[in-house]
Amino acid sequence: MGLQAFRAIGLTFAAVFLLVVSAGAQSKTSPSPTPHELERARHAELKARFAQLPPYYRAWLNEDVVYIISPDERGTFLLMKNDEERNQFIAGFWARRNPDPTAPSNSFVKEHYRRLIYANENFGGSIEGWKSDRGRLYVMWGPPDSIDTFVRGLDCEDREKHTVVHDAPARTSWSYRYLEGVGENVRIDFLQPRSEDGRSSQASSYEYSQSPCQFEPIPVEGSSPALFGLAPREPDLSKIDARGYLRDSIDEIPRRKVDPKLDAALKAKLSGPQIPIRVRFDAVRVTSVTSLATIRVSIPTSAMTFPVTKDQPARATVLIRAKNSVTGATAFEFSSIVPLSRAELPNSNWTNLYDDQTPLALGQYELQIAVRDEETGIIPTQFLTVSVPTSASETP
Repeated sequence: MGLQAFRAIGLTFAAVFLLVVSAGAQSKTSPSPTPHELERARHAELKARFAQLPPYYRAWLNEDVVYIISPDERGTFLLMKNDEERNQFIAGFWARRNPDPTAPSNSFVKEHYRRLIYANENFGGSIEGWKSDRGRLYVMWGPPDSIDTFVRGLDCEDREKHTVVHDAPARTSWSYRYLEGVGENVRIDFLQPRSEDGRSSQASSYEYSQSPCQFEPIPVEGSSPALFGLAPREPDLSKIDARGYLRDSIDEIPRRKVDPKLDAALKAKLSGPQIPIRVRFDAVRVTSVTSLATIRVSIPTSAMTFPVTKDQPARATVLIRAKNSVTGATAFEFSSIVPLSRAELPNSNWTNLYDDQTPLALGQYELQIAVRDEETGIIPTQFLTVSVPTSASETP
């Protein structure tokens, strides 16, 4: 073997040695990220995705459903690419919680927003009621089975420490016979804190305390993770299949058939033979982006056509839509056949065909209503513009 061959072999070994040394040095300078670093990076990614959401969807996530959305659902929502996917997700979110998909309306949605309104009206103070400790508990678990209220200054027996606290703070105790995931006979104490000068805080301001007699340090922004179920647990976005989740959400939304003749009448804005339709619409502000709207539709009792057979009820088919005046998108739709027997009709000149509630995003809507008397086939219509939130309005 010649000298040049030995030199070539030497250069090859030298190159390999440098690569090995370089790789070893690189592995020492760039170690694999620790679990803590991965968690911090995941949290930063979630925070960045949340900041990129349009304002409405940020508020929906952190106000409307903050207490009832699961970490995986929250992570999935953050992966949505556009508003259409987000709207489909929201529809599926409520559909999965509907206790009776065959019912014309979702009772879970109405109860959830009713609780938010109640919390705002009863537990508000320096902050909105739903943000308070009692409001949070009420939204998550509903009204307690019993409530005990104690004025400030009374002696209080600390059940856990077996001691008596003199001049104890004012307090209210909520008792639940059973809470899923918590247990039976659950009692929660809320204390009214004093300000720095010793005076009482606002009458509606009660904070959760682990002690029934005095405040103690409590983790997670003043609330117990075990009690309120709010211990932070960030979802791992790498393990979430947003497309599959979205597809399942769409599939689970019940599809109600819409009467084609009423649908055509609304789309063409027909105004044929008319029967007066009375529409009552009002809305109560719930969060910064949502109001709970109440819609009542009625027609003159004298306009109902009853069949000759007494056992056969009169029937009216109702179609109600709320379309966003800016985007034209349908935000709410109800379609059903309403049976009305003579015996059930109230002693009134007007007969209710629809009276229910639905959450609507703030904005302006065109409310479209069509009613068909199944005996005569007459289809009266009504079109009006409403604003959300709004004061009560009524049109004959």
